[in-house]
Amino acid sequence: MKSTNILWAGIEIGKDKCDIEVIDNGENTVNVFNFENRNTENGFKKVKKIADMLSKKYKATVVFGHEPTSEYHANIREYLIKNGYDVIKLEAKHSKKFRALFNDRAKTDKIDKNILARELKFFYEKDIQKTIEDMSKNNIERNELKDLTRFRAYIVKERSKFKNKLKIHSFLLFPEIGDVFSNFFGKGAMFINKKYMTPDDILKAGEEQLAKELAENSNNVFGKKKAKELIQAANNASGLSSRTDGLKITKGITIDIIKRFDKYVRFLDKEIKKMLADDEVAKVILSYPGAGMVLA
Repeated sequence: MKSTNILWAGIEIGKDKCDIEVIDNGENTVNVFNFENRNTENGFKKVKKIADMLSKKYKATVVFGHEPTSEYHANIREYLIKNGYDVIKLEAKHSKKFRALFNDRAKTDKIDKNILARELKFFYEKDIQKTIEDMSKNNIERNELKDLTRFRAYIVKERSKFKNKLKIHSFLLFPEIGDVFSNFFGKGAMFINKKYMTPDDILKAGEEQLAKELAENSNNVFGKKKAKELIQAANNASGLSSRTDGLKITKGITIDIIKRFDKYVRFLDKEIKKMLADDEVAKVILSYPGAGMVLA
């Protein structure tokens, strides 16, 4: 630790501005400042200049803390860390509980940055989070990993919306297809959903053609048996039989979007695994028997 006297700086970061409140160990406000155009180095230099001044004036270490959900902290965080300051991303589970103590107060930027500063001080002093040195050490790379996993979670969430849309489209055009495939989003089911959208499409193709194409597009998981099931389901179908052109168009686009999301998720999984392989903490965790990387 650089000094036993610490000033706690809560950063409320937005798209076009950054408000910071600094408190001392007695939770008294020492300084409040803000800057516009957060992506400019001049703005970052202003923050550093004030932090340098406060550190010298109070003979204290200035520690910065910001919300875990903000996406606008990366640039200023990296700048401050490179210039010798500790910047802590507060844990989401701690932030939620701490902020609940103040839920009777109207939300304003002034209150937010004050709470952030107090939250940073509280959790560090209670030793609920790691020491400042441990949290700040190489945290640019680790925060990059966190950001990547959060973005992956966002992609998965968005993909689920389109999967729900696909189920609705399929129900309207060919409700029985859901009974034919246990994995509605597997290779075979997605192939049929895209190429043969209606019962009429299934019947026109015929059993032999369906069996051949199913085998080719499901790694031979499906074949004649599944083709027969599709023909039987099509003969007893209850889907829409008229004015379906628009529905077919939107269903086709929906399937393309899902496949694109699938590609992104596979790519992100690959990159996340690479980062985990270079992370010392992850190496220790993954070395335990039964431990592994599981992504939903």
